Amino acid sequence: SECLKAADVLVGAQNELYGCWKEKFSELKSSFCGAMDGHEQLSDKLLTLLDNVQSVQNGAKLLQHVPYVGPVARIVVRVTSQLVPQLQRRSDQAKALREQYTSLREPEPECCPPIVNSARCSAYPHASYKCGACKSGSMCRAAQVCGMLNTLEEKLDAFGESIFGELRTYVEDYAAKTTRIDDKAPGSFLAGCGVDTCTKVRRAAEFIRQQVRDAFWNKVCPLPVLSVPSINLGGLSTGMGFLKTIASVVNKVSSVLKQQKCVSYPKASCWTERKCTRVCLPCCSHGRRRRWSGFRCGSCCHNVCVPVPKCRVWFEKVCFNAEMIIKGLHGVLYSLFKPIMDGIQRVIETALSPVTSIVNSLMQKLLAPLNVLDGLSRIDLDIMQVDLSRALPSSATCSFLQEASRSR
Repeated sequence: SECLKAADVLVGAQNELYGCWKEKFSELKSSFCGAMDGHEQLSDKLLTLLDNVQSVQNGAKLLQHVPYVGPVARIVVRVTSQLVPQLQRRSDQAKALREQYTSLREPEPECCPPIVNSARCSAYPHASYKCGACKSGSMCRAAQVCGMLNTLEEKLDAFGESIFGELRTYVEDYAAKTTRIDDKAPGSFLAGCGVDTCTKVRRAAEFIRQQVRDAFWNKVCPLPVLSVPSINLGGLSTGMGFLKTIASVVNKVSSVLKQQKCVSYPKASCWTERKCTRVCLPCCSHGRRRRWSGFRCGSCCHNVCVPVPKCRVWFEKVCFNAEMIIKGLHGVLYSLFKPIMDGIQRVIETALSPVTSIVNSLMQKLLAPLNVLDGLSRIDLDIMQVDLSRALPSSATCSFLQEASRSR
């Protein structure tokens, strides 16, 4: 009968809500939530990577003009100078895929469709942001779908028990009170509102179903499994491993070059000092008066001074760091530091050996995994347009039921 069809219409409408996503729930959640999590990890790794590349670049710049190290350091500077702008571009691209406020980065699933907690989510920055903790970008849409999936069954159950469930109960009650020969159900709620034939009840049920379809099914159902390239964090980790090797080498070489090396060598200093001594010799004199006064003899003393040579020999300690030694000492100091220089050279050559083999492949290893960002921009699904709370009135009024029964 028409009344049984009306009851089936509403049962089918509720089943449609679950059929939109239930069958592929695991795949849907894995694709949308997995893409969101992968993008978040990739964004964090990009920021770390950019910071590390800039640190390596700055360290290598200081070594460009140091003998032994300079040629390799210049290659590292060249490669990192090309890497930095490309990594910055990719980092900006990743950020644009899910734009977030710095202080608001935790999603609130209760603010996600199909039913939004208006009391909690109406405050700034509103439900459209709070659902996925983002304001724009394709990965923002993925985060919103992920948030919706996390609470979807609970919210649909609540919808089925709210006004929709109340209307379904009224229809079922009306159908139970009718017979094949009599489609009147006096005493029922619908009959009291003037919806007093099975034809009118069926029309009302179809109207209610259409309202629910327009608010949910026709906008996003059936939910498609997200088709985007997988984010290969393993490939990026390999590239970051190469970068860590180069950073370790640069730090080790810098440490070697800053080490103080000291030697002691003999040093002499000579000078003259004036030495004086008193010399006394016998001497005689006579009186100068007119009358004879006779001779007198005694000693005559004088100071005699001469320059006396003096010398001092000692060992003096001299220290230089390895970079100063490599850049050039001459003469005696070169000879003294030659054994140390040979040791430094061996240490540097050993440290640089892994760099020369991987530095040229560094760009490929780091940039190739980031091409996945181009594929992450292809999500057009906008679930924030879904709002079941607006599909039906807050309560089952006779005016609504009468309007529904007149629909065609």
